[in-house]
Amino acid sequence: MASRHTALRVDGGVAQADSIAVDADGNLYQGLHGRPAMAVYSEHGERLATVEVPARAAQGLESATNVAITPGGTRAYLTVSGPDGGYLYAFDAPAEGVRQSNGG
Repeated sequence: MASRHTALRVDGGVAQADSIAVDADGNLYQGLHGRPAMAVYSEHGERLATVEVPARAAQGLESATNVAITPGGTRAYLTVSGPDGGYLYAFDAPAEGVRQSNGG
């Protein structure tokens, strides 16, 4: 790299940044460790939305640790967990997913 700079600052309130995914439009999905939510940013760093587990289902959940968007579709899944276990929360992403590489 010729230069390094902050591409995006995640302000999760009481949370920390965790896993990310990118969709076909370049939007960034940032899982939040410390709260069952995910921030969605445009390719230019503008915060577009916050995806949160509904309050009735969020009790005992502490983190959103991973996100995946169906390649070629908009169905998305957010991994949420806490001391009592965890589950996948499904939502509709604003753009189609692309195949992600997690280095594995």
